[in-house]
Amino acid sequence: MNKAVKLISILIIAGACFTSCAQTSAGRKSLSPGERIGDGLNPVEINEKYGFINTEGQLVIPAQYDEVKYFSEGKAVFGIDQPDRTSLYGFINTEGKVVIEPVFSSAESFSDGRAVVSLPADRTGSYGYIDETGKLIIPPTFSYAESFRNDAARIEVYSRETGKSFGYIGKTGQFLIETRFSSAESFSENLAAVQLNGRWFFVNKKGERLNSADFKYADSFAEKLAPVCIVNENGEDRWGYIDENGRFSIPPQFEHAASFREGLAVAAINGKYGFIDKSGQFVIPPKFIALDTFFSEGLASVRLLDGAPNAYGFIDQNGKVVINAEFSSALNFINGLARVEIYQGQRGEMLVYRMAYINHFGRRVWTGEEFKRRVGGN
Repeated sequence: MNKAVKLISILIIAGACFTSCAQTSAGRKSLSPGERIGDGLNPVEINEKYGFINTEGQLVIPAQYDEVKYFSEGKAVFGIDQPDRTSLYGFINTEGKVVIEPVFSSAESFSDGRAVVSLPADRTGSYGYIDETGKLIIPPTFSYAESFRNDAARIEVYSRETGKSFGYIGKTGQFLIETRFSSAESFSENLAAVQLNGRWFFVNKKGERLNSADFKYADSFAEKLAPVCIVNENGEDRWGYIDENGRFSIPPQFEHAASFREGLAVAAINGKYGFIDKSGQFVIPPKFIALDTFFSEGLASVRLLDGAPNAYGFIDQNGKVVINAEFSSALNFINGLARVEIYQGQRGEMLVYRMAYINHFGRRVWTGEEFKRRVGGN
């Protein structure tokens, strides 16, 4: 596989990853809680071109694009390579019809009726927004721009004098909150985590601060709770969860913690990871060395075996293994399917893999071509 399918915010599963106090949020994408993506279609690669299959594994949009992203709000980004080794991006609908011509030098998926784009003629690399017709609604003036969520978008402005600063705009481009934060997360459930003077707190769309303490780090709200990090009396980083009033709903006690999905969240204690419920109790014991996952469609991908090349499978919300360890890597379910890789063996200096999609029963509905990675490489 010479190219990787650029999947939206989960390859992701970036929004699924547990958080640690050392990480920063600038430039990090996440899957917004409750965000619907895919429109029942999943991207596949055939002969170094990309198309889409349905939940039965049938190819419904031919593999003819050099790059694609997941469908969102009825449209998917596609990319076409150019002779000068650049790419141009446009949008197709779920029937494979081009609805916005490929005229952009970059494009992100639609969210809240807007999509982030940049223009080939813009040498500054700035970002703006188009509407669902492809009309440029907000000119490309930002050094970084994120998709709209809750009718607000996080943007970045850079200057040599002050460096990067983050703020938020509305859907017509008006500033909701001026760029004054050193880092920031997207709005979720009408609140956003922001950083100023090295400390994190939450603001609403008016820029008004939530009545809570400062935190060493704070992540976005999901299912009415937000994971936050404090330093305890022993100088240790500990994570807990606050509610929308800024009060601790789950006291800070975990070494790591992630946002809630489908009523459960990854948390770590004594160096091991499990899943907690909203009372803060472990419902799936902390027995995993690492968990870079979350529950989606009732299942979560986990590493079940140590030392085996195909070590990943899936558990249900009771912690029961429902799909055995058969995969070298596994993403979470989207649109009824999960994207997995299966190790095939070693050929000389190359490790051979095959990509596939499986359904909830673990049956492969689509199997891709073999691809290779060099031993010791990526």
